[in-house]
Amino acid sequence: MWEDLKPASIVSPVNLIKEIANELNRVTKEAIVFFVEHNVYRDYSDITSLLEDSSDDNSKRVIRLKLSVPALNAYTLNLIRVVYDVRTVYPCEVADIIGENNVSAESSKVLGDRVREILNSKKVKDIVSNLWAQVRD
Repeated sequence: MWEDLKPASIVSPVNLIKEIANELNRVTKEAIVFFVEHNVYRDYSDITSLLEDSSDDNSKRVIRLKLSVPALNAYTLNLIRVVYDVRTVYPCEVADIIGENNVSAESSKVLGDRVREILNSKKVKDIVSNLWAQVRD
């Protein structure tokens, strides 16, 4: 049974966001530290789901791309939030926490494009630039 079963051939949102965080850490030489936090949350539609064995839960994985500035008493800021159903992965919802925009990503390629668009926005770049300047204080 399941001899032919293999992991899906997708890039998971967590791994994709971690790769982007690593790129950003190289750019800032870790004067600003970019990191990923992730959790799985269960959202039961009614109390009976808690009492019965059920596969009808709406478990969501929530990923946050954050930055921290060690020189500013570890000041931390949420940049991006990605939410998806753990059973399907894509599509996922991408929230630009700074610009307060939400978009959908149907694949890892689209997710990477959306995240890079957010990080390349003037607002995010200005914030990062201003934080980086204060590292030298």
